[in-house]
Formats: sequence, structure tokens, C-alpha cells
Amino acid sequence: MTNSIKLYSDFPELIDNTSRDAFLSCPTKWQRQVIQKLAPIHTSKDLHFGGAFAMGLETIRRSFYEQNLSQGESLFRGVVEATKFYGNYEPPENHAKNYETLIHGLYSYVERYPLATDYITPIALPSGKRAVEFTFAVPIPEVVHPQTGNPILYGGRFDTIGKFQNTIFGLADKTTGQLGPSWSKQWDLNSQITGYSWAAGMSGFPLAGMVVRGQSILKNSFGFAEVVEYRPQWQIDRWLDQLVTDVQRMIEVWKSNKYDMNLASSCNSYGGCKFMTLCKSREPEKWLEGEYKNHFWNPLAKDPEAIPEGLK
Repeated sequence: MTNSIKLYSDFPELIDNTSRDAFLSCPTKWQRQVIQKLAPIHTSKDLHFGGAFAMGLETIRRSFYEQNLSQGESLFRGVVEATKFYGNYEPPENHAKNYETLIHGLYSYVERYPLATDYITPIALPSGKRAVEFTFAVPIPEVVHPQTGNPILYGGRFDTIGKFQNTIFGLADKTTGQLGPSWSKQWDLNSQITGYSWAAGMSGFPLAGMVVRGQSILKNSFGFAEVVEYRPQWQIDRWLDQLVTDVQRMIEVWKSNKYDMNLASSCNSYGGCKFMTLCKSREPEKWLEGEYKNHFWNPLAKDPEAIPEGLK
């Protein structure tokens, strides 16, 4: 291993749904991804596309609701910002999520949900801005950081806090490959949606529910689906109790430096674990160079995969 890759060791100051999910699926995966800050050397095509799409939608909404521009002008600005985010990235050949479908997808979204008549309108904040791209970092009760003694934060972001018939809902936009019954059912008891509801309530915006909008990105067409998820307080309380338990276990595992391995379904689910190459080797460090890179995931950033300024 050369000095170009560093294996970090500090406990994270912020936990999000992605890192919690990694820990629950396999503590070794969590160690590689969250503690050591590793990722495959190639940028995730789905994450990059999703980030560019989210940037486009945020710009469209801010232009229309905050700056009072027309839908056409707002869409144009959204396309410009999405293009900047997308940059010179080249996805695999024939992959549906490419620059062309990114732009056509934004146009298709606004045709499906015209800004002037969308039933979810971003609420106005005291600052004069609208609640577009709601970002949160809320202290997790009962646990403290094992190195600093500070609160450990639960963080993330979702697209909008809006009003529907004078009732506050959250809105999460999701791009996907296929829509159908399985896509809709995946949000039942989904921890990300429950976490959104808890964090919004802790930030002074108790939600009646979360609207999840799905847009399928295909080579020649786009599909749409919506589900409304409700989280009664008892479900939120149960989720929070489990989160505290999970973070306490993370701390115990980190302190012991003994990371269990799933060695079962997590290794091959969803196309296979990205750290399988390391787990299959007796000397995993020999596979780091050329296969992996340092990866600084920040769910609060516009581009959660961007390298921090001080480390560029």
C-alpha cells in the first residue's frame, strides 16, 4: 500500500441513515466505509446522477418560489446548475442514467408537477426563503462521542417541507430504474423516512406525513409514482430507541476494534458488497491501491461525495 490512501480511525461525529444501514448489514462494511473512509475508485453512477438531479430540482424550486421567476426561466436555471454538477462525468456505455436523461428528466418532472399547481408548496421560513432542501443535524439523545464527549448528531437532507391544505408534509424525490408495487412497498417502516419525520419535528416542523415521489429513469421514457407515508409518534419513538441502541453498539465495536463480518446475504445483495474484494483476500491491504480511494461522505453537503477543502 502506498501513502496515497489513508486508513482513518476516528469515530464519526455524525450518523446518517446510510451509515446506520451499513452497520446493521455488516460491521466490517461500516468500518471500511465510515471509519476508514474507503470506497471503490470509480464514482457511483447512481449517486452522481441523483446529486445532479437534486441540484436541478432545488434550483428550479428556489427560482420559482423565492425569486418569482416563470416556470420556463426556473427550469432553464435548473438545467444550468444540474449541468455544472454533472460535469464531465461519463457513465458506463448504454447506461440509462446519463446526461441526456438527466435534462429530459427535469423537463418531464416539471411537466408532471407544474410549479404553479403542485399540491405541495414549500413553506415560507422566517428568513424569507422557502423550505427547499431541508438539511438537519440533530443531537442523538443518551449518547456522546467517545473521543470528544460532544453530542453525536443524526443528519441528512430531504427535498422540501411543504403545505398541502394547510397541513405540513415532507417531500422526498427519488430517481430509480423501475417503478412498481415493490418500489412503493419499500417505504413501509423505512428508517430513512422515519428519521426525516423525527428530525423535522425536532427542528420545529412536525409533519403530518412524508410524500415520496419516484421517477423512473429509462432510456426512452420516464415513469412516476407517489406514496404517502405516515409515522405516528409511537413509531418515531420506537425508531429513536433503536437508533440509540445501534449507535451505542457502534461505539462498543469501535472501542474494541473487533468488527464482525456478515458473510451471508449482505455480501451479495444488490449486486454485491463494494468491499468484497477486500474480504476475499487474506491480505486485503494489498488490494487498496488501484481499487479503492478515500471517500468523505457528508450527507449535509450539496455533493455528499465531495472531498473536503483541506484534504484536496
